[in-house]
Amino acid sequence: MGSAMCPHVFLFLSNVMDLLMRKRFTKMLDSFNDNIYKKFEDDIQKINAKASEIRTIVSQSSRAEVRHTRVQLEQLDRDLRVGLQGDARHRAEMQGYASRIEKRLHQAQIERQELIEAGRQFKELTWRLGFMLEQQGQASLSDRRAELAASRRLIDFPQANLLMAHSHTLQTTEYLSDDVARNSMHLEAFFDRDRVRIPYDRLTPVRVPRQTLSRLTEWSADVTSKMLFIEGPPTAADGIYNPLSRLAATFIDLASQSGFPVMSYFCELPRRHQLRPDSDEPAVMQGVISLFSALLRQMVELVLPIFETQIDLSEARFRMLNGTTREWDEAMALFRDLAKLMPQNMFCVIDGLHWFDDKSVEKYLAGLVQVLRESKFKGDVCTTEEDEIDYGNDGEGGENGEGGPFILADIPGWNLKRHIIARITHFGSSSKHSALSWARFTLQRPVHIMPLPLQDIYAKEEVAGYVFEQNVTIPRKTGIFQGGILRANVYRPHGSEQYPVILTLGPYGKDWHYSTFNKGSFAAVNPNQKDAHSAWETPSPSYWTAHGYVVVRVDEGGIGQSPGVENVTSKESIDGFFDSIEWAAEQPWSSGKVGLLGLSYYALTQWYVAARHPKGLSAMIPWEGLSDVYRESSRHGGIASSGFLNWWWNNSLRGNQYGYATPEEKAGRPKTLEGVLPEEELAANRTVVYDAVAENEFIDSPYYSAQKGFKLEDITTPLLSVANWGGIGLHLRGNVVGFAHVSSQFKYMRFIVGRHDLPFYYEEEVENQRSFLDAFLKVDDTKGWATPGKVPPIDMVIRKGEPEVGNAAQEADIFKRRPEYEWPLARTKYERFYLTEGSGLSLKPAQGSRFFEYNAPSGGSIEFSTGRFENDIEITGHSVLHLTVSLAALDGFSPSDMDVFVTLRHFNASGKEVLYTGSFSEPCPITRGWLRASHRAIDASSSVNKPYLPVHLHTAASARPVAADGTLYELDIELWPTNVVIAKGGRLVLEIAACDNPEGSSHPPVGVWTHDDVRDRPEKKFKGINRVHSPSKGKDTRKPSVAKASLRTPAKDGHSVMGEADEDVPVAQMDNGYTLPTPASGQSSSRSRSRVRGRVDAAEFDDDEEYEEDEGAVLLHDILDDHEDQRRPPKKKD
Repeated sequence: MGSAMCPHVFLFLSNVMDLLMRKRFTKMLDSFNDNIYKKFEDDIQKINAKASEIRTIVSQSSRAEVRHTRVQLEQLDRDLRVGLQGDARHRAEMQGYASRIEKRLHQAQIERQELIEAGRQFKELTWRLGFMLEQQGQASLSDRRAELAASRRLIDFPQANLLMAHSHTLQTTEYLSDDVARNSMHLEAFFDRDRVRIPYDRLTPVRVPRQTLSRLTEWSADVTSKMLFIEGPPTAADGIYNPLSRLAATFIDLASQSGFPVMSYFCELPRRHQLRPDSDEPAVMQGVISLFSALLRQMVELVLPIFETQIDLSEARFRMLNGTTREWDEAMALFRDLAKLMPQNMFCVIDGLHWFDDKSVEKYLAGLVQVLRESKFKGDVCTTEEDEIDYGNDGEGGENGEGGPFILADIPGWNLKRHIIARITHFGSSSKHSALSWARFTLQRPVHIMPLPLQDIYAKEEVAGYVFEQNVTIPRKTGIFQGGILRANVYRPHGSEQYPVILTLGPYGKDWHYSTFNKGSFAAVNPNQKDAHSAWETPSPSYWTAHGYVVVRVDEGGIGQSPGVENVTSKESIDGFFDSIEWAAEQPWSSGKVGLLGLSYYALTQWYVAARHPKGLSAMIPWEGLSDVYRESSRHGGIASSGFLNWWWNNSLRGNQYGYATPEEKAGRPKTLEGVLPEEELAANRTVVYDAVAENEFIDSPYYSAQKGFKLEDITTPLLSVANWGGIGLHLRGNVVGFAHVSSQFKYMRFIVGRHDLPFYYEEEVENQRSFLDAFLKVDDTKGWATPGKVPPIDMVIRKGEPEVGNAAQEADIFKRRPEYEWPLARTKYERFYLTEGSGLSLKPAQGSRFFEYNAPSGGSIEFSTGRFENDIEITGHSVLHLTVSLAALDGFSPSDMDVFVTLRHFNASGKEVLYTGSFSEPCPITRGWLRASHRAIDASSSVNKPYLPVHLHTAASARPVAADGTLYELDIELWPTNVVIAKGGRLVLEIAACDNPEGSSHPPVGVWTHDDVRDRPEKKFKGINRVHSPSKGKDTRKPSVAKASLRTPAKDGHSVMGEADEDVPVAQMDNGYTLPTPASGQSSSRSRSRVRGRVDAAEFDDDEEYEEDEGAVLLHDILDDHEDQRRPPKKKD
């Protein structure tokens, strides 16, 4: 471009110079003005054209370069931003990692200091004990040397000490110790020499407080101190000895090293192969004989080499001891005599006397107790559990020099529930001890920590879609099992990013695949929710990891691969859940937010742990999960729910225990990788649910420890409670009551129908679960859960119609959904129904006083029916039945209590009972209720207690007497919440019975939901005649029994279809009776209350009483399909 332009420029310049040279300057200017343009016009045009071309080329090139530069700058800017974000994320990760490392280092430093202190204390204990024992030993040895130097020593005893004429002679006899040893050699056949001493691990420290250290040292060195009683955790099995055995062995070792004589025995109950075939004594007696034989034999070995005594130690006397109880008096006399020959400050250590906790051997142990107290040697007796020694003076030291009890701190890795209690009794004390003061167990169960040695059973596997880590260890930091471990499976997306966590903890085995746990159920599960690690009632790892979640599945203590005690729904289970949540929030793959999602057991524990506010808990979805273990699972109305609990234990729980010997009883059930426990240890380390419930009637029993201090109001976690209308025997009430009473700002309730297991995995339901968790764990709220008022708090399914029982497709097609905005529904209206003489439910009370009766405990029932409804009636909410009852004798039995079983049934216009799908796909009625008459006391202080929802105390102190003497008792019986629409022409039937399946009943049986444990319902207590009364004025001050219900009456032309004044309105609240919930269109603040009665004796009642209902009262609704627009969100209060 430049080269093309140059010739033209130079030519132009050359011509100009020629003209200037020929003409003068002035003429040149004139000529230039006139002629230069014409003369050089062609050259100028060429230059202009070339310049224009150059400008065009330059312009195009510049724009391209600018665009290229701009693209490069934008790319550089993006790269820089990504780099900065990566640096920021990396810095945040490093800061978090540094913070966790710092915490771990701090914790490690604390643990190190604790170990150093424990070691120091143990060293100080052993050094002091050893030093003092050595001093006493040297003094004792000096005395013995002096005795030996005298060669012979006469041992005289006052005549008063002679127990039996043949055990002493009136002259002294010289004995050689070797001769006496030969005389007693046959005693070796009656005990196990290996039980005289046991090995113990010197590296295991025994931590003790300083004060206790001083007391132990004092006891070891003080010549006046006698017996040391120590109690604590039970003896372990398979050659691994418990802390008490270790402590006993420590005393033996220290005393022996210091030169003290020691006799000892570590007791055990002989097993079948250890029983002596030549003896007909039972095992426990053979154990006691072994103990005595071992002690006698050791005392013989400790006598002086040569001595003289008046005691008869001849071969004939020893031969009388033949390993039976026939010569027991002689054995005790010989034991007492030999004790007097023992050197001063000799130690006697007996461990495990609790094995002989049997009344049949009580008198034999009594002699041992007495001799130990009277003898010269020091006794150290170790046993389990709390003793029954009369400490006197509140354990602060008796007037005869008894020391008060003191406590040894927990020994690492063993008993973490109770401390080891020790007591010193000084020589000469007159305190009396029971024969089994060291052996008798208290009512409190011992806490066992598994003796199986822990192993590294962690495994990691890369599978399609996620990383699978198996048997990850979770340290236990809370409760009595602090210091123990749980084990979990972790399923997480590939990569190193952090994700929110979905966590479950439960008793069904984290490794037991769904397909073998319940083959039929798994076959029907949504295929999109199946994978290689599917487990019963828990979220699918493949689905949730694909959507950016980590799934953590934990075996609770005593289950699967987690050591501990199997005790479902206990406080200890919740402690483990609490620790697991906090642990998950701190892991490097965790975003710090943890959500809870699970079905049934994996739901019910959510309520209890959420009330404790573990760090990291950010959302919860208790899907069909009860919130009151006592009232909703263990005891309905105080009556043991034995049928389901028995089925649950034997089908789902028993074989999952840690260390269970034969898990293959059910196909696919995994074994405990660390080994098998003996049946004796397994039995001691589990609580059989149905047995515990039968044995613990009242809610204040220690068994219901999870209930203590638990309040729904303490829960503030965002909540989606999912309730199944068919769950009328287990979970329904808990989901409804839980939703109503938690304090969460964001709380929602969704109702479903159908069987218990499958809806959890339906596509629609899973998407609903994910959107809720996304909102609170990922801050990705696509639906509006975290926006107040955007999502209706309640998503109801209305049971209107008659689909087949168990037909999910028909239920989905027929039952429609409807949003609601509060619970109970604000438009609820209550009405009263009365039991009438013609087995009817009437709005008007019967005239006169009568009663209805039926036989208990398994006799018939009584039923009361409404008339046919003239319109569709909807019942939604809670119901209550108020009854007046009495008892009468039957067949010579005089009952002392009454169990009342109530069922509400639906019959259509053709007279056929309409049934609904229950939890097991069984046909079930509208709802049920139960109450034991002695449990009738109401807990007025409970925030849950309402006129439409009576809450009973169920405590031992609140139990009320019941007698078969005609006394009238008032019962308020809660029926579980429900929803149903009774079509025009249909009717309600109220059934009152003495059991679940009354004789002669034409209704379907209740399935597993029975209450028939004879331990809880013995015939002698319940056999009689149950009577339901309609009380009369003048005889009883009680108001008529009432059944309450709600009535919704849609408006039409400004008037109610059924007004409160319409006496023919069929409403659902009954005196002696029953209350039903229904939405009503009216806004009246007062609710009329109708009553249902039992058989009435002539009496009249004031029916003008007004009854004020709290919000949420149960309602019976008359539903018209063309008035669905009556539902509105509640107006804001001024």
